[in-house]
Amino acid sequence: MVSYRTKAQYISLFEAFAQTYPNLVKSETIGRTVRNNPVKMYRIGNPNGGKVFFDGQIHGQSFVSSELLYLFAKWLLESDDPLAIRILERNCVLLVPIINYDLDARVNVNGVDLNRNFPTNWGETGSSTPGDWEYRGLSPASEPETQAIVSVFVNEKPVFYINHHNWGGPYMASKCRDAAQQSYQNSIYNAYVALAQQRGAPYVYTDYRPSATAGGGGLASTEASLRGINGWIWETCDVGGGETYNTPPSLDRTINFYFPSWLPMAITMCQACEVVLPPSCTTNLDCPAGFMCVDGECVKAPTPPTTVNAMPILIAGGIVLYLLFFRK
Repeated sequence: MVSYRTKAQYISLFEAFAQTYPNLVKSETIGRTVRNNPVKMYRIGNPNGGKVFFDGQIHGQSFVSSELLYLFAKWLLESDDPLAIRILERNCVLLVPIINYDLDARVNVNGVDLNRNFPTNWGETGSSTPGDWEYRGLSPASEPETQAIVSVFVNEKPVFYINHHNWGGPYMASKCRDAAQQSYQNSIYNAYVALAQQRGAPYVYTDYRPSATAGGGGLASTEASLRGINGWIWETCDVGGGETYNTPPSLDRTINFYFPSWLPMAITMCQACEVVLPPSCTTNLDCPAGFMCVDGECVKAPTPPTTVNAMPILIAGGIVLYLLFFRK
């Protein structure tokens, strides 16, 4: 069975995207782990578009989440799907493939469950006992990995955020501040179901858990919600595949089953916050020299064909003939 990539390999793949598509992908370091490894974020699409933020491996053994984000980036950049092209034009997609880079474990190097360490209402969830698998840390946002994700919430203010997990599902949950936001999140879920059915997704996530109280404190999705972001949890497995906490689905199953079942939600969120930018030009006069206006954009004008002034050639030819035939 083909195994999942290592964390270094996932980051290398994303760095390759940034090098291959420099106009569409920007690589950024948003923080450092306990062991001083960079926490990388990739900004894909239109930097002025509607922002969505997806993360992976907040728990360091959630390999499926990194694969989903890699497949999403690949679909955006390499497919000819009109929906992918539309997202690149109208959205800014923020991807953090790996949060807990240091360990292939639920906790970070300090033994902290990062998804119990977020500052808003810290202490409501998790354990105060070091060594517990849900140990929430010594204090709110005590961990550098947590601080890196909070910085994205604060600086980028995405419209949507999905915090990914592997084995607690299959279900999705929206974290809501109030009934009004819950109603909106419900509409997003309904749009996801419709698009998943339209695209023939192998599985439609029917276990949807909206919460009008934003869930427990210390969770990444709760932190996002109470900062004005539409925060979600996505628990990918198990859909009858025999997956357990220590037995992830095969890579092939993730590629061919879980990804096409997840993709409609990513598309739905992008469409819900897309930004249609005004045209940069209306006539050629709005463009700099050497450019022309095409469909509202200034594009480089084609180089006119080179013309040759024939007069000097004719004069030179006449002189040669005169010298050869008429001069005595």
